[in-house]
Amino acid sequence: MGELAALASAAMWAIASLVYARLGLTIRALALNLLECTFALLMLSLVLCVWTLNDPSVARWPDAQSAYLLLGSGLIGVAFGDTAYFHSLNRLGPRRSLIVSALTPALTAVLASLFLREAITLAMLLGMALTLGGIFWVIHEKHHHPQADASEPSEPPDSPTYTLIEWRGVAWGLLAAFCQAAGNILTKKGGGTLPALPIAMFRLAAGVLSLFLLVLLLGRLRESVVPLQNKHQVQLLLLATFFGTFLGIWLQVVGLRYAPSAGIASTLSSTSPLFVLPLAFFVLREPLGVRAILGAFFAICGVAILFLI
Repeated sequence: MGELAALASAAMWAIASLVYARLGLTIRALALNLLECTFALLMLSLVLCVWTLNDPSVARWPDAQSAYLLLGSGLIGVAFGDTAYFHSLNRLGPRRSLIVSALTPALTAVLASLFLREAITLAMLLGMALTLGGIFWVIHEKHHHPQADASEPSEPPDSPTYTLIEWRGVAWGLLAAFCQAAGNILTKKGGGTLPALPIAMFRLAAGVLSLFLLVLLLGRLRESVVPLQNKHQVQLLLLATFFGTFLGIWLQVVGLRYAPSAGIASTLSSTSPLFVLPLAFFVLREPLGVRAILGAFFAICGVAILFLI
């Protein structure tokens, strides 16, 4: 169940990423993260209330130590990690920011080995290498669609030398990868035997509280609520939140909770680019090159090895 949930999480984030990319053109990273996390927390709270009516055992709350770990997971992984990723996305574009974020599973596996005593076997390394290598190959392929709308933003071309803004994007991406890896470890350690839903709620609640305090300190509260005045933006935000932050984080926690190791769960949760391929082909009408298909094949082979483990 853990591996399937992690893969499903990647699929949900793939759907949401198409919407977040459009919202990021008009909403700043900090405001976007605060709004989508707040909406997702309300959705999770509603589900927990309804679920508790049928099964009171679901509403189990962590002890003090676990609560601190889960709150730390929300602060580091959601508040800092996701905001840093949105900053990287704005400076590097989706393809190159995903390449940097591909470091997250490797960092998660290393931290899990150090702090959770999880062994890193040769089969795990082979599966992770095939999966991440295939994803890297898919992301690195350039798409030149002749019928693309000229009004859509184009990603900056690759260059031997990065501009200062692009180097800042790399730095934000590295920070995001480390924060998300650390958040994964804290979630795995703090979750214990709790159901995934309360774990996801604690994590998101800490993220929302941290983001709200940060917005207040920076004096950006009014700026953060401006998008709520636009009905079209609110509809897109609710759609992306439902698939990405609500279902995505919930399923990601299920993956971390039940997968054999945090590294495997993180690797499978990072396969969103593979799910973006069919969406790009059928929805955006983007052609699929041989390189993307081969990269997806190798990544799927890696996923199969991780399932066999």
